[in-house]
Amino acid sequence: MIDNSGITQCSLRTWRLTRSLFGDFQQAFCSFDGGWHRFLAESSVDDSDAIAGQWDQPGLVLRDQHGGELWLSGCASGYTGEGAAGAGYILRCEGFKPHQIDLISLCGRLHLRKSQSDPVVAEIRRESRKGRGTVSAEPKWSAHIESLVASGYFRDVDSNGL
Repeated sequence: MIDNSGITQCSLRTWRLTRSLFGDFQQAFCSFDGGWHRFLAESSVDDSDAIAGQWDQPGLVLRDQHGGELWLSGCASGYTGEGAAGAGYILRCEGFKPHQIDLISLCGRLHLRKSQSDPVVAEIRRESRKGRGTVSAEPKWSAHIESLVASGYFRDVDSNGL
């Protein structure tokens, strides 16, 4: 069972409790270093000063069909830790495909669309940071998420007993 006090648990709780406020999530932006919004700003000369240097950006952003966004700081990609497990679980529940979920543990930046088989962006993360886990050699993250679900790892999230 996941730790009830960590940032991943807080993100799972936020997702579960606010889910009804959104439409169908069609896109997911996931990153290791906390920020699609910072990444997009860095690629634009005009906006780079607005967000430069901020590390508190969300690791997972879900976007619904109306453009509404849910930002979650405790879910991430590019490693095989609890934050990546949280991201995989959420994407599984939101109907993303297993081969899309498999990319979570490998990619430092990932942009997925439900309607598109291939990712919009998938940047493989080659480095490893101490304490953040390692990149899995076997990209079957969706199977790992299914085994966690079967073991009851997400039991508190599934039962709304958050």
